[in-house]
Amino acid sequence: MLLRERIFLHTGLVCILSLCHRIASIEVPLDLAQPPTITKQSPKDYIVDPRDNVVIYCEGKGNPTPAFSWTRNGKFFNVAKDPRVSMRSRSGTLTMDFRYSGRAEDYEGEYQCSARNDHGTALSHKIVLRVSKAPLWRKEILEPFVVQEGAPLILPCQPPAGLPPPVIFWMDSLMESIPQDKRVSQGLNGDLYFSNVVRGDARFDYICNARFLFTHTIQQKNPITIRVMTTSPYWLNEPQNLVLAPGEYGRLMCQAYGNPKPDIQWLVNGEPIEKVRQSPSLEIHGDTIIFREAQIGSSAVYQCNASNEHGYLLANAFVSILDVQPRILSRRNQIVKVIENNRTKLECRYFGSPIPTLRWFKDGQGNNLYGGNYIIKDNGTLELRRTRKADEGTYTCIATNTLGKAENRVRLEVKDPTRIIRAPESTTVKRSLAAKFECKVRHDPTLRLTVTWLKDDRILSLPWRMKKDDDSLTIINVSERDEGIYTCVASTELDSDSAKARLTVLAPEINPADVRGAGISRSSMEIKWTPLNGTQISGPNLKYIVSWRQRDVRGEWSTVTVTRPSYVVSPTPFFTSYEIKVQAINDFGAGPEPRIIIGYSGEDYPIAAPTSISGRIVNSTAILLQWRSLPPDTIQGYLIGYRIQYWNEGSLLKASRFRSRVKVMESPGQRPRAIVSGMHPYNAYKLQVAAVNGRGRGPWSEEFAINTTEGVPGKPGSLWIRQPDLESITLQWTPPRDPNGIITGYAILYHPLTGSRARRNSTIPRLGHDVTTYKLERVDANTRYRFYVFAQTRQGLGEAIVLDSPDFENEVCVRVNEHACTHTHWVLAIMQELAAICPVLKDKFGEIKEEFGAEACRNLPAE
Repeated sequence: MLLRERIFLHTGLVCILSLCHRIASIEVPLDLAQPPTITKQSPKDYIVDPRDNVVIYCEGKGNPTPAFSWTRNGKFFNVAKDPRVSMRSRSGTLTMDFRYSGRAEDYEGEYQCSARNDHGTALSHKIVLRVSKAPLWRKEILEPFVVQEGAPLILPCQPPAGLPPPVIFWMDSLMESIPQDKRVSQGLNGDLYFSNVVRGDARFDYICNARFLFTHTIQQKNPITIRVMTTSPYWLNEPQNLVLAPGEYGRLMCQAYGNPKPDIQWLVNGEPIEKVRQSPSLEIHGDTIIFREAQIGSSAVYQCNASNEHGYLLANAFVSILDVQPRILSRRNQIVKVIENNRTKLECRYFGSPIPTLRWFKDGQGNNLYGGNYIIKDNGTLELRRTRKADEGTYTCIATNTLGKAENRVRLEVKDPTRIIRAPESTTVKRSLAAKFECKVRHDPTLRLTVTWLKDDRILSLPWRMKKDDDSLTIINVSERDEGIYTCVASTELDSDSAKARLTVLAPEINPADVRGAGISRSSMEIKWTPLNGTQISGPNLKYIVSWRQRDVRGEWSTVTVTRPSYVVSPTPFFTSYEIKVQAINDFGAGPEPRIIIGYSGEDYPIAAPTSISGRIVNSTAILLQWRSLPPDTIQGYLIGYRIQYWNEGSLLKASRFRSRVKVMESPGQRPRAIVSGMHPYNAYKLQVAAVNGRGRGPWSEEFAINTTEGVPGKPGSLWIRQPDLESITLQWTPPRDPNGIITGYAILYHPLTGSRARRNSTIPRLGHDVTTYKLERVDANTRYRFYVFAQTRQGLGEAIVLDSPDFENEVCVRVNEHACTHTHWVLAIMQELAAICPVLKDKFGEIKEEFGAEACRNLPAE
C-alpha cells in the first residue's frame, strides 16, 4: 500500500506541476466567483518628493469586487477621518493632497493594503513611506543592484550641481558611515566603488549625501539596494493561482533560495495558516500545500512569506474551487489575414473547471494539429511558424472537459507580400531644375495599397512644386530647402516596404578659412575670416552664415547672415569663450558643415594686484623678485605678463632719503618672478608689481622695500700730486663719488716711468678709511712715477684713479668725470700702459697679487 501511494504521489506530482503551469497562464474570467488578487502596488521602500502629492498604489481584482482597507504602522488607518487623504473608487490607491496645507513628513510610516471579498483576503507587501529631505535630488527610479558575490560594483552618486561642488559622503539609514577600506572606496566624483562584492555588502540603505557648504544643507539621494546573489531570498518557484474542480487534486509550491536558507511561512487570507481551521483534505509539507480532494466553498487567498536575515519575499496565490463547463473567451468567427512566409497566431482563449483539453482542426478534417509547423500555446493560441499559401482555410478549436465542450472557428487568409520593385535613386541637381524619384510597387491585389513619401523621416506635405504619381515623385524648381533624404513607403493593412534616396542641391564646396574671434572692446567680439575667391563661390549671391554660442553654456546657436568677411557680436560678457563657425551659402545652397573654432570676447583690466611679494639678493646690483600668482577670474583676459616699477630711495650711507626717477621693466609670461638688475649697490629701493593682460595693466601691488648689498667702490673722486721739493712727493685724494658701501680703506700702487713694460711696482701699506693724503720719500729726484689709488669696501678694491707725477710742475691733479687740472693729455696714454702692466704685476709680485687681488687688475683700463 505504501509503495502504491508513493507511485501515486510521484505521478501525481508530474501531472500537477504540468497542471499548475497551464493554470498560471490562464486568466479566470471576472464573471466567475474568485478571491481577490493584488495587481499593482507601490515598492516596499517608497521615497516621495514633498513637492508633489503622495500616491500609494494598491489595485486589485476579484468577484465580488474586493473592499480595500489600510493599516499604518500596524494599526487600522481610517482614511475617512483625514481630509487630506482620499481613496480611489473601486481601488485601494491612496492620494495625499498637500497643495493647501499639511506636510508630507507627517505621513511617513509603514503602510499595508488589504483586499477582501467573500472568498478571501489578499495583502500587499509592507510599504515604508519616506519623504525626501532638504534640497532635492532629481527624480529617478533606482532599481536594486543585483550582483554575484566577488564581482566588482559601482554605486553612482551623481549629486545636484553646486558652486563650490558639494562634499560627498556615504551613510546608511541609521546615519552611520559606510565603512571604506582597500576593497570599498569613494571616487573623486562621489561614486562608491567595490573591487569585489561580499555577502556582507547586501543591504537596502546605501545613501549618498551631499553637503553644500554655502547653504549649510545636506541633500540625500534615494537609498540604493545591493542584492548579493545567494544571499537575500529569491524565488525558485513562486506560488501560482490554482483553479480546481470539486474533488480534484492540486498543490501550491513556494520555493525560495538564499543564504541562509529562507524560512517559509504560509498564511490564509492574511492570517497564519496554523490559526485557521483547515479541511482534512489539506496537507502542509514545508514549502508545499497539497489539496487532495478540493471542495466547493474552500476558495481562499494563500500567502507565502520566504525570509532570512537579509530580507523577505511575499507572494499571493488564490485557490478557487469551481465547477464550470468549457467556454471560449476569444472573439468568435474571426478572419485572420497574414503575409505569406510570416509567423501568425490564431487565438482561442478558453476557460473551464476542470481544465479543458483543447484541440485544433483544419477544414473539418479529423486530424489534430500539433507539431511541425504548428505550436499550441498554453492559453489555447495556435501558432504557425511560417505561413504558406496551402495553410489558407478554416481552423476550428474545441475545448472539452467532463462537463461539456465549446468550439470556435477562425478563417486564415494568406496574402502576397508588398515589394518595391523599382526603388528611387539618389540624385544631384542644380537649383531651379527638376528632380524625379521613381517608386514602382507590387502588392496583393485584394489589399488596398497606400504610397507615402517622407522627407528626412517626416511625412512630406506636397506643395505645388511637388507632384506624386502612382510610381514616382517629381520636384520642380528645386531649391536648397528640398535637399535631404526622401523615403518611399508602400504599405497595406498587413505589411509595408520602403526605399530611400538622397537629393543633393549644388552649393559651395568649401567654407571660409582662418575663422577667428577676438575682443575689440570690453563688451564685444569681432568674428573675421578669409572670404572665398572667385573659383570657390560655385554660384551667385554668395553670403556667409555666422553662428556663435557660449562655449560653457552650450545653448542655442545665435546666427546671422552677412556678405562682408567680418561681424561684430555685441554685447558680450567680458572675456568669455565662444564656439564659432562660418558657413558659405549661395543661391544653390549652403556649403558643408563648418568646423567649430574657439574665440574670446573682449578683455577687461585685471581687478587684483599680486600679493605676498618677496625678494632675494642676487648680487649687489640685482635682486630676484617673487609674488603669488593671481586667481584666473581676477585677470579678466589673457595674462601677457607682469609690469614692475621701482625707484631708488637713496644710499644707505646717508640719513636723508630721496626718490629717484621711477624705472619700469616688463616680465613677459606667467611666471610669478623676475630678476631686477641695474640697481645701485648699498641703496634702499622700493618696488611694485602689476598684472598685464591684452587690455592693459591692473592695479599696483603694495610697495615692497629692499636694500641692495655693498659692492666694490668707484674711483676716488680726485687725485693731486705735489712736489714741494726734490726729496718727496705728496699724494692727496678725495673719497669716491659712488662708494657703493662703507669705505674700509685705500691702497696705492706706483712704478717708475722707465719706458719698459716690465717695470717693478711698489705698493704702499693699506691706509685707513679716513686717510686721504700720503707723503712718499723720493729715491731719485729725476725719476717720474705713475700712481694708482684704489678705494676699498668689504667687497674688495674698486677701480683705480691714475696720475703721473709732474715733470717740471710742482702740482698736477685729475678728477673723475672731469678734465684734469693739468696735463690731461697724459691720461689716455697712461691708462693704456697700465692695462699692459697688470699681468706682469701678477706674475712677478705675488705679494701684490695677494694684497690687491683680481679686483685691482680687473678694474684697470684695457688697452
